[in-house]
Amino acid sequence: MDGRTAGQLVRSAKGVSFELEKGPFADWVEAQGQPLIEELHARWLQRGED
Repeated sequence: MDGRTAGQLVRSAKGVSFELEKGPFADWVEAQGQPLIEELHARWLQRGED
């Protein structure tokens, strides 16, 4: 990367959101978002911890 932040996780009372600058990476994350979330959730479940 060129020193810029790719995105930011934001925690609020409603939960956690992911903020990205408009552009090709944001477009890709939007298109791939559900499979990425499912993969992260599966990895979290495999940890076997709370």
